[in-house]
Amino acid sequence: MAAAAMKKQEGDATVHRLVVGMGKTGFSLAMWLARNGHAFAAVDSRAEPPLAERFHRELPDHVLHTGGFDASLLAGADELLLSPGVDPAEPAIAAAAAHGARVFGDIELFWREARAPIAAITGTNAKSTVTTLVGLMAREAGVPGGCGGNLGTPALELL
Repeated sequence: MAAAAMKKQEGDATVHRLVVGMGKTGFSLAMWLARNGHAFAAVDSRAEPPLAERFHRELPDHVLHTGGFDASLLAGADELLLSPGVDPAEPAIAAAAAHGARVFGDIELFWREARAPIAAITGTNAKSTVTTLVGLMAREAGVPGGCGGNLGTPALELL
């Protein structure tokens, strides 16, 4: 897809977005962007990403580039929405960031869009355990909500 086809007028600015990584989280990013009318394309380093077939079926108006991170494709992006498994230090991603591309992921997008209180858990160890326990405590206390992120449900599916 030509770069112009990945752009959409939004306010006064033209934004060129790439979803980087087409696993579970990348697919949820692509679906959220499509549902909300944002133009984008996607890229995955694998020749056959696990959700490529579903991407093509459910998002026929969007392009999925596979088989590597094309530096020229990434360099033309204004925004790179990275899946959690994609290393931002990957040379093509780092080069795009150095040239001004905004690099962020689903959690930042979730944080911007959520309209309810959020309990966010970070750290090196035991995040899944603590998240599960907080979710169970909230449910037992009658607090409505959901648990997700890097365990189970992608964050954007909780919106």
